[in-house]
Amino acid sequence: RLSRDAARLIDALGPGPWTIITAAAEGWSSPALAGGATVGVRMPPVATLQAVLVGLGAPVAASSANRHGDASPTTCAQALDSLGPYCAVAVDDGPTSHGLDSSVIDCSVTPPRILREGALPADTIAGHLGLAGIEVVRRAGVQG
Repeated sequence: RLSRDAARLIDALGPGPWTIITAAAEGWSSPALAGGATVGVRMPPVATLQAVLVGLGAPVAASSANRHGDASPTTCAQALDSLGPYCAVAVDDGPTSHGLDSSVIDCSVTPPRILREGALPADTIAGHLGLAGIEVVRRAGVQG
């Protein structure tokens, strides 16, 4: 179940370069939780991926298209350079439109905080939440 803040952001932002962290449903067990109690929700702004999700009729649990610590790819070729040996299928829908990491917003805590500020600026996120400001743990491109 989404928190009020998570639902507000999803409604305001629509598909885009963001991931929202929210509490997993009580009693839900899935490898996607990796032993934790939160789950990331993402709606990619890519028509091909949206069509796949609609066709499946279910959400997909997936990691980013890069290894931990590597730069986020902006093209399919860059993703395959990082994950090629581990990737069974790749769909090249062209380069990303924003060229930055997605923003990761933790709505499992109150007030929400930004775990990684990326393509979606902190002031935009804070504005949609009705906040004057918001904590930013890490900015995209900064290892930490």
